[in-house]
Amino acid sequence: MLKDFNLDFRLEKTTRLNEALAGAEIVILSITTGGLEAMRTDLGIPEKYAIKQSVGDTVGPACASACEAEAYGFNQVPDAQIVGMFPIASMFGEVGHGQFSMPEGFSMQFPTGRFLKPDGSLFLEGVGVQPTVRVPITEETVMTTDDILLGIGEKALLLPLGAGITPSAPPKLMSPAETRSALGSGAKLLDEKAREQYSTEDLLKMDTTFPNTITLSESTALIWAWGWCAAD
Repeated sequence: MLKDFNLDFRLEKTTRLNEALAGAEIVILSITTGGLEAMRTDLGIPEKYAIKQSVGDTVGPACASACEAEAYGFNQVPDAQIVGMFPIASMFGEVGHGQFSMPEGFSMQFPTGRFLKPDGSLFLEGVGVQPTVRVPITEETVMTTDDILLGIGEKALLLPLGAGITPSAPPKLMSPAETRSALGSGAKLLDEKAREQYSTEDLLKMDTTFPNTITLSESTALIWAWGWCAAD
């Protein structure tokens, strides 16, 4: 890229942090490790302290192949927003063995493999990833010269947690049998999902109210575990 655009840059590599930072005025870190499970932690820990990490992706019919895998990955992250007028292309397939060079400098690409889910159905094919924030198709949004998807995506990410979510019903207390089933299926404790965090010293204070703010995008079973002792 530096050669193609005739850029006056010098690339160096080092495994020593002090050498990499020497004389630097701006540092850009671009790295990902651990896959989606690590990313869930990146989002979940800040959320407990009322810090919303913004994750978003804009999609459309031109989002195909590798772009679809990226959109699907974001779609698996809690609270991630997928912004678009349409879903992705829904034509995910393996093309690594389908590259063909033709005369006169032409090349062709054909899918030569497909990915299946554990139940045997096609992965993303014909379904794709649906936007969680669907941009309306109007004369204004179609004819604008602005990046309408990016603009709406930025607004969606800046909204506070829980904005636009209206509970369909009041909270429901589970029966003892439902509670045992929820515990067996790995239901989270209420204070694990709450933004507020209280120390043991805090919880030992008498006549004190401890608020728990929890944001849910769908109905979820939560366990409130609490115990106390009473003198005779």
